Amino acid sequence: MRKTITYISLIFLIVGVLGFFCTILFGSVFRSQNIEFPLIGIQGVVLKNDKVYIGIGPYRRIQIYNLKGNYIGFQNVDKISQNFYFSIDNNGNSHAEINMISNVVPSKYQCKESINYEVDSRIPFRLKCNVDNKIVIIQQSVYKYLWFPVTLWIITAISLILFFFSNMSKLLEIGFSKDNKRIKLKRIYLEILT
Repeated sequence: MRKTITYISLIFLIVGVLGFFCTILFGSVFRSQNIEFPLIGIQGVVLKNDKVYIGIGPYRRIQIYNLKGNYIGFQNVDKISQNFYFSIDNNGNSHAEINMISNVVPSKYQCKESINYEVDSRIPFRLKCNVDNKIVIIQQSVYKYLWFPVTLWIITAISLILFFFSNMSKLLEIGFSKDNKRIKLKRIYLEILT
């Protein structure tokens, strides 16, 4: 049983670490790819030309959805860090400026240029907009949020706690032994991991 928990915790630890690298790739390499990112850090919701534009702070981009809630594209917001105001002109081009006042975006939100929206579910994520007395729902699966940085911190922390508590007696025994570091690491590998 202890070995099973050890291996499961190590698998979760590897998933957590790989997830951090995936998040870095999303924020830098994949930022210019036409991929739907998780709707986190919403900076506003704008309706223009029968499209819903949603600003996402951490990834510095605006994702575009049709009125059925389907993802259809994105626009990058360059030279702006996390918090920004944005508007969309008649041609569908975004214009953004830094928002230095607040970094907290509530679940119910309205500002000039923006339409009312409400985040009525976090898992799975669901955003409701009222567009001309018609409700537009934009929903994302739980899968998209597995790669969200906070989720990765939780996965990594839980895996480390599971690993430590399932092997606590062995780790303490090896830790308090008078062996040198190399022998201690070898004992951890031989006695815990194999």
